[in-house]
Amino acid sequence: MFKTIKEVHYDLVAWGKFWAAKESLQGFSSKSNLLVLKEVLDSGVAGSGTTHLVSHLSCNIHVPHYIQVVDDAIDTLGVEHKKALTQQYIKNNKASYHWIEKAKGRLLALL
Repeated sequence: MFKTIKEVHYDLVAWGKFWAAKESLQGFSSKSNLLVLKEVLDSGVAGSGTTHLVSHLSCNIHVPHYIQVVDDAIDTLGVEHKKALTQQYIKNNKASYHWIEKAKGRLLALL
C-alpha cells in the first residue's frame, strides 16, 4: 500500500520532533577548547580537559523502528533534500518549498 503525501508529511513531522528532542538533550562544554588551552598556558597546570562536561548520549539513543524507516529513506536523498528536510522538520525554520516538495515526492516511493 502506498502512502499519500499527507501521510509522508506526518511521518516527517514525527521524525523531526524525535530528532529535535534528541538535539535539545545534547550537552556541550561551557568552555571552548581554546579557552581551556589558554587557562592551561596561563596557569602552567594541565587540566583534566572538558570531556567530562560533554554529553555522549548519541551512542545510547534508541531509535524507534518507524523513525528508522524515515531515516533510511532520507539517507537515499540528495544533500539539498536532506538540508531542506532538516531545516523544516527538525530546526522548525522555513526551508525552500521547492526542495521540500521534491523530497516529499521522492519519499512517497520509499516509505
